[in-house]
Amino acid sequence: MVTSSNRAAVMKREWVILVYKIPPQPTRLRAQVWRHLQRVGAIYLQDSISIVPATSELTENMQWIADEIREMGGEALVFRATATSPKEDGQIERLFSGVSRTESGKLLEALRGVEGRLRKSAPPQVLAEAEDELRRIRQAALKLRLRSHFPVAEEEALHKRLRAARDRLDRHALRALRRR
Repeated sequence: MVTSSNRAAVMKREWVILVYKIPPQPTRLRAQVWRHLQRVGAIYLQDSISIVPATSELTENMQWIADEIREMGGEALVFRATATSPKEDGQIERLFSGVSRTESGKLLEALRGVEGRLRKSAPPQVLAEAEDELRRIRQAALKLRLRSHFPVAEEEALHKRLRAARDRLDRHALRALRRR
């Protein structure tokens, strides 16, 4: 029989934790591990301790990173764990959401700059620069979406504004073609 206390235990989220130690030299190894962890959307709980939700793909990625660390001459352990309470699960989820909010905010700020240059009378060179910058922001937003394990409203707003900016840029391009 599943009681309410059992149900809470059943609904606990599992996490994959990577604990590692890397030789201090060369420093590029530390940066390499950091980039790998960023790519999979891991967050740091403390120095050299990172965490991701326990999916089969993320577990495999963390194991691969641990193998890379060992090949570099470091030490690495990968654990599967659960928090001891729903409150702690919530804290971890808020850490992930905070990272997504911060990164979305930076991209939204960059997008504001592009939107400001998309005036009706913008010259072709300004439109071309805006298009290049919009492409870079969109690529960064897509990478963020891939590593956001707990999507936030700011991320959805970013994608909505990216679509609107792309449409606006396309309208400017059409007007410019008609003028020729």
